[in-house]
Amino acid sequence: MARSLGVFTRRKDALFGAALAAPVRGTAASREAIATCLQYGEWKPSPDALLFAGNGRQALTAAFSALAPIGGRIGFEALTYPVAKAAAAQLGLKPVALAMDAHGVRPKAIEAAHRDGALHALYLQPTAQNPLGITMPRERRVEIVDTVRRLSSKAKRPIYIVEDAVYGFLEPRAPRPLTALAPDLVVLVDSLSKRVCPGLTLGFICAAPALHAKLSNALRSGGWSAMGYAMAVGVAWCGDGMIRELEQIGRAHV
Repeated sequence: MARSLGVFTRRKDALFGAALAAPVRGTAASREAIATCLQYGEWKPSPDALLFAGNGRQALTAAFSALAPIGGRIGFEALTYPVAKAAAAQLGLKPVALAMDAHGVRPKAIEAAHRDGALHALYLQPTAQNPLGITMPRERRVEIVDTVRRLSSKAKRPIYIVEDAVYGFLEPRAPRPLTALAPDLVVLVDSLSKRVCPGLTLGFICAAPALHAKLSNALRSGGWSAMGYAMAVGVAWCGDGMIRELEQIGRAHV
């Protein structure tokens, strides 16, 4: 990490760039570097699909804010990341617990929750789920996407999935993320906190360009956009291979 930060002392232009405000879309070069860094197996996000947040929690909160109205219902895994549920409640959203089995959330639980009151979004962690460690098999991922697409069609509006991939790097052989199956309905969020460190991190949103205006407005109005220095450091870490090295160390200790 120290080696990677040396560029900011050797090159004045690098330090100057890091001192500027960071746009939520970054630059073409930063999006390309991060897209390579976020690659999961055979899937790689399109650089043009990326937006930047201050950290993963801010990316999640911005996604909830953009995708569901105040009072809207969001389905959560029955056992889930508590900060995500608290963020939704803080925004005036109603968390709804969804029953799980050994493969994750059950599609029938999504249907039942939607019958009880229209869902606006789901929050799911398909790979290395926190706190249970479940990695959802491909068949279940397909079932969930098919269920959400069918319910969206009946509701005549999208029901979005917020896919938290922050621990995805720990399972390089996991099936492709949900966003690869339904890029129009899935907003993937990730960050560098678990790969690198929580004190200097960067959050990411991967979403269809049609959603970028809503998500960008949420990031700006909520104060959840990335800081220039954190973005510059994160991009440098992705570009020089340091993060891949840290990912391997992390997987070796799981």
